[in-house]
Amino acid sequence: MIPGGDQRAQQRIGAIMMGVILAGAVFVVAVLPRLDLAGGVRVRVTFGHSGALKEGAPLIVAGRIAGKVESIALAEGGGSVVTVRVDNDYRHMVPVDGDFFISSKGVLSDRYLEVGPPPGATREPGRPVKEGDELRGKDPPSLDRALQRTWDNLEKSRAFLEAVDPELQALRAALAKLSTTIEEVEPSPG
Repeated sequence: MIPGGDQRAQQRIGAIMMGVILAGAVFVVAVLPRLDLAGGVRVRVTFGHSGALKEGAPLIVAGRIAGKVESIALAEGGGSVVTVRVDNDYRHMVPVDGDFFISSKGVLSDRYLEVGPPPGATREPGRPVKEGDELRGKDPPSLDRALQRTWDNLEKSRAFLEAVDPELQALRAALAKLSTTIEEVEPSPG
């Protein structure tokens, strides 16, 4: 307290300042992140599964950050729906028929959503995305699926080797006999 000042007035001013500080903190923590200061359009991209993609991940177009993933939710018919904000400055680079896929810079790095040219890029890309567009993305490969395919291929390879084993044994015997015959026919040096 300031000596000689009105104690009640000082308490009121202190309470008001505490309220202003608290309101500022609530604004910074709860309101500011939800404000759309950059502008842009929101589109929904549907995936069978979104893998390790997280909310807040960037949208990358031609190596530039062109927006961000705002939310990821379960789709009604299965899979997931990713809501993406595309910045107005880059909207012209994101065609509605573009190739939307989940990517990363390395095996252990964070995932992000990337947009490539339309599949078969021999034609002109479609119009730029607009507010509310519903798009379909390419599903990322899952480790389980990759391991299952590897196992299936190993099983097929084993079955193939078992099927050709009698012919392989006959070929080995014929090659051994041929080697013996060649050694008998060829004069040895000396």
